[in-house]
Amino acid sequence: MMYLCKAKMCFSMNREEFEKVSAELKRVASDMPPEWGAVQNDELDDQVDVFAFSALADLDREMDGLCLCEKDRTYVRRRWYIAHCARCDEYIFCLNDRVIHNSDIFDKSWDIRFEGVCQVAFDVKSSRIPKALIKNAAYAISNPRLMIGSFYRLQSKERRYSINNRLFVVHHSFVAQWRELILRSAWELKNVVFEEYCRRVLEGKKAFFDYEGCVCDVIVIQEDAEGNISYVIY
Repeated sequence: MMYLCKAKMCFSMNREEFEKVSAELKRVASDMPPEWGAVQNDELDDQVDVFAFSALADLDREMDGLCLCEKDRTYVRRRWYIAHCARCDEYIFCLNDRVIHNSDIFDKSWDIRFEGVCQVAFDVKSSRIPKALIKNAAYAISNPRLMIGSFYRLQSKERRYSINNRLFVVHHSFVAQWRELILRSAWELKNVVFEEYCRRVLEGKKAFFDYEGCVCDVIVIQEDAEGNISYVIY
């Protein structure tokens, strides 16, 4: 299963909340389930509001009360982690005062809007390389249109289907696939990467991709076989 995380079910973060949540995510990153366990289902998503819990221990206590089976607990833990990482990503983008966060939690069309020389709004999606491309990950990273097409096609399986401008933040480790979870909470690097990306967009120095009339783009956070972490802005 690939989960394109949508962090629009919650309000914008403030600095205090970001520092608390981001530290917790970094602390538990290596303990997160490498795979989903249970198959995604709307009933389970609705049963546990992962955004209500900023600490993993609190989430675990909630699941104890619901008597979830181990597969469901695995799914909820992983969803909690990925969802909060995506929320933190949006916060970092919006540290630039010309990047606006969508305050309407019911508006699913965009998360962040750039207001510079280039004005564009994106629905931000946090993910990993699509399963169909993972065996040729280096090729996929060198050919981002392959990932973009796969991500948009996956979108047709979600319960609320729409096609919007999207910015995909992709995480991949050439050490071990599960380590993409650790890369999701690499906040020090993401501060540098997102700041550079925002500068390029706002100054009109960033070219975008297109998919069926939508503006889209990809940022890759990657770890090479020697454990060195870097990024790609296309």
